[in-house]
Amino acid sequence: MSAVAQRIPPLERTGRLTQARVLVSEWTKLRSVRSTKWALAAAFVLSIGLPALAAAIVAAVSSLVTAVVLVAWAFSNASFG
Repeated sequence: MSAVAQRIPPLERTGRLTQARVLVSEWTKLRSVRSTKWALAAAFVLSIGLPALAAAIVAAVSSLVTAVVLVAWAFSNASFG
């Protein structure tokens, strides 16, 4: 069994290509494609979430290192005697 390709007639060009029409068509595409929300969420996580997480980790490690250095300095300058 073989499939026969049907020829699709070309669309009529009834208007000029303008920025407004392009924006309307892109808005329609964004609203109608189901994966748009997932793609936007992934972009948000990758561009804002991961750097925020990295900054929080660096800040936590930095404060931990500062605390260890202060404790070590306190014990090195303490006189137990």
